[in-house]
Amino acid sequence: MDEKRWSYLAVTTSFIVAWFAVTLQFGVGALNPGFPDWFMVPGADWTQHYFGWVYYRFGAWHWPPGTLTGYAYPMVSSMGYTDAIPLVAMPLKVLSPWLPEPFQYIGWWLFTCFALQTWFGYRLLRVLSAPPAFAWLGSIFLGMSPTLLFRDGHPALCAHWVITALWWSYFNTAGKHNLRQATVITALSAWIHPYLTAMALALYLVILLKQSWIDRKVSISKALIFAATMLGWTLLSFYLIGYFNLEGTQQGGLGVGEFSANLNTWFNPHTESAFWQGLPWAETGQYEGYGYLGTAVIVLIALFLIHRLSTRKGPWPSTRSGWLALLTGIALFLFALSPRWTFFNHTIFQYETQISLFQTFRSTGRFIWPLYYLILGWTIAKIAGWWSAFGWKGWIALSLFLAIQLAEFGPKLPNEVVRHEPFQSPLPHVALWDTIFLNSQHIWIYPPYNNRIRDAGDDMAFMEIGARTHRPISEGGLARRDDRMAYEVMDTLTARIHGQGRFAAGDIMIMSPEMLAQSDAVFLEKGSAYLLDDYLVYIPHQSDPEGTIQRFLRGKNVLPVTSKKILRPEQIFAFYPGDYMLFAIKDEATEGMAAATKTFFVDHGSWLGKILFQSSYAGIWRDSLLLKEESAKLKAVQLDTLLAGTSIHLESAGMPSGNFVHIQVNDEELATQDRGLHVVILNREGKVVTTGYGDLYQSRYLIMRSD
Repeated sequence: MDEKRWSYLAVTTSFIVAWFAVTLQFGVGALNPGFPDWFMVPGADWTQHYFGWVYYRFGAWHWPPGTLTGYAYPMVSSMGYTDAIPLVAMPLKVLSPWLPEPFQYIGWWLFTCFALQTWFGYRLLRVLSAPPAFAWLGSIFLGMSPTLLFRDGHPALCAHWVITALWWSYFNTAGKHNLRQATVITALSAWIHPYLTAMALALYLVILLKQSWIDRKVSISKALIFAATMLGWTLLSFYLIGYFNLEGTQQGGLGVGEFSANLNTWFNPHTESAFWQGLPWAETGQYEGYGYLGTAVIVLIALFLIHRLSTRKGPWPSTRSGWLALLTGIALFLFALSPRWTFFNHTIFQYETQISLFQTFRSTGRFIWPLYYLILGWTIAKIAGWWSAFGWKGWIALSLFLAIQLAEFGPKLPNEVVRHEPFQSPLPHVALWDTIFLNSQHIWIYPPYNNRIRDAGDDMAFMEIGARTHRPISEGGLARRDDRMAYEVMDTLTARIHGQGRFAAGDIMIMSPEMLAQSDAVFLEKGSAYLLDDYLVYIPHQSDPEGTIQRFLRGKNVLPVTSKKILRPEQIFAFYPGDYMLFAIKDEATEGMAAATKTFFVDHGSWLGKILFQSSYAGIWRDSLLLKEESAKLKAVQLDTLLAGTSIHLESAGMPSGNFVHIQVNDEELATQDRGLHVVILNREGKVVTTGYGDLYQSRYLIMRSD
């Protein structure tokens, strides 16, 4: 076939590779713009990107146009800091009135990245003198590179085609418009992700250096003008995106060295190989410097080195442009290592530096990518040039190595956390939460900006409601945040739960019930707190002057709490040191008990942490120590004793054995007949201090009555 037909085949192959890469990893649903459900995973970066886009889409226009409000409220940030991909997000905001709701573009962005990476991989191999048939085959190596597949959780950083395209432009000495192409690609990178922009700028400057110093196609003065213009364009783009909106960020220096590359990165498969186990790293964050080449490519490199040495030719470049490219890749790799160089889990070299780039780009490991794709492209191109002399046999041999590469990574492609079914909120009463949000103006999560309320990643459920109802919320992940404002908001909300200051009209607060124990009594005097789905929603009186939300909740049998002590069973010991605690359950009712609670009681030798279905339990504790207990399945249990001269009678029965509970102190019944765990606190003199109750079949908390 002629060159044109090979190019058409390469384009078609790019789409095929992209289709398989996306659908095998995430499912066909990822390409459905109306199905954001596929990435609704607690703690995943995908949700940060999507929620950032939704808040940006429905927020008012501001200047600069990339300004983001309502997300991580009241910060004024940038949608770029949510990695919403400004290149796509800003045009789509303009088109928002004509877009469906919901609307996600992450799936098609990933598709585009894989397609362009494959296409530019073909172009790179061609300019490196690989014959068309071999370049077509080799493009799949680049399109399905392990490093690109590994970045699936961070879509904005999947634009590896930017790097591959710039290497193509660098080596394309015969092209008439290669500088123009490099300029366009570098300019676009500023609207994708700052890390890619930094790498693109480095390669762009090297392209200018090559064209002015080696190729003599561009004068030095013209090269300087191009460089200055590109730098100016980048700064202007960053300004328009809103990256300069932040004033008090301190996060730039965090993680330097932790998110670096390890010297074993080239042959360390981590968890991505179906053939080999991962090798140790010095830091858990060194996944950012993941650069495993794959078994097939490593063997190809070894074969090529042996071939070159056997023919008395060195493996090093033979041209000045080749040396310049290699030195550029090595320089960026040294930056990727950070000031602390590690090999496996050992530090082999370390130096002190005040270079601000290490503070700005804390995930230095990513800067391995230019050298990675230079090695990958160079290896396949040289192998192609060598094996093409053997005709179809050489092509078959390269096909076998491609099959090995795909066999190594293919089984690891499916992403286990991706959803293939519609998202179901983990909040059982999500419809009630929707109404609460819709009748509010601002949602304050306490503590704010913590990526959790009660459990790791549980903020996602409330972010989803906030995004769907378009309500500002003091939560949301940002690559960089205004730390000064974050501390101010934290201090302000802490003052509010201590009864200081006033909430604004339309404010509500959501927090973990344990936080209520830290509040002052005036907090509940200034508003009403409701326990809903094991979260506390606080409604200040001035936020709901007509009682709309409160009437709605009471109409749904959600009653306000009057006690500040809403605690998990194991937490009450800290509040009543030295006191006796009497526990008894009705009808098992421990299905909803938190894992931490179960672990606590099991570790203390109690059956309370492993109650079986429809079992019975009665126990007496003091200072986290088990004094007595009885537990049984399918029959009632009873405990009778004296504590400080006080008569104690406990009974517990599951459903098959009567379904009742009794806690009697001097013959006075203190347990209700509600399903769940009942507790009575006695002081050292045997006097009743307080009682508590919680339906641990549906909840993890006991509500203690006011002492």
